[in-house]
Amino acid sequence: MPHSNQQTRRESMVACITTLPGDLIWEIAKHILADDVVDYVCFRATCSALRSSLPNPCDLAFCFLPQNWIRVYTMNSKTYIPFMHLPTGRHAELVLPELETHSILSVTDGVLIILVHKQTHAMRLFNPLTCCVSADLPVG
Repeated sequence: MPHSNQQTRRESMVACITTLPGDLIWEIAKHILADDVVDYVCFRATCSALRSSLPNPCDLAFCFLPQNWIRVYTMNSKTYIPFMHLPTGRHAELVLPELETHSILSVTDGVLIILVHKQTHAMRLFNPLTCCVSADLPVG
């Protein structure tokens, strides 16, 4: 099956980006990251070369500080949650397999979720935009 012009252009752009020096790729990533962690996740997901050369968002200190995203409340699903990016109005419906074994105790900062394990009752902080999960939170 022949490639479309758009697909060929995208592949060419990805090949071009991955030939840049690592320092320059990191500078581009930091610029993207300054605006929104979700854009950074998308940029990093572009190809395996970028995934291997850029840090996983969970390894970065900001991973629990999403900006400008809020949870949109709905009663329609137990495995996905809709979110909205306030400045752009962009929507994301995130499938969260964590909800099969955890319940939502609370939502903080509009997007961070405090999960409680259904069997052990251990609490964890969860960022659904990066899938970063904290260690068990202290109780009491």
